[in-house]
Amino acid sequence: MLAVTPYVVNVSTDRIAVPDDVSDGSAVLLVHEEDAAMRDLRQIALRGAVADGVLTVSSRRGSLTPQPKSATDEVRSLLQLARAAKTNRSLLATWPQYEPSNGPHR
Repeated sequence: MLAVTPYVVNVSTDRIAVPDDVSDGSAVLLVHEEDAAMRDLRQIALRGAVADGVLTVSSRRGSLTPQPKSATDEVRSLLQLARAAKTNRSLLATWPQYEPSNGPHR
């Protein structure tokens, strides 16, 4: 897994240059974008294959298009998140718990 921040990507093209240390093979590039107020996280997943430093995109899911949000829309979104959290609470309880190291912090 490679996390590069910030990395500017033109998500409208089918061929995207990737950093040199990305191995050839199947890949998913997850691109995030937020508005200035950080109230609208948008993301798109680009799936494809990397060969010779280029990701050739075969499918896309999501959008970076800003969505207008009223106060009602934001409340509706929060309620959806709360319902999803409640529905998945038992599944999440089975996940390993994060244990911070006691070593030096950077």
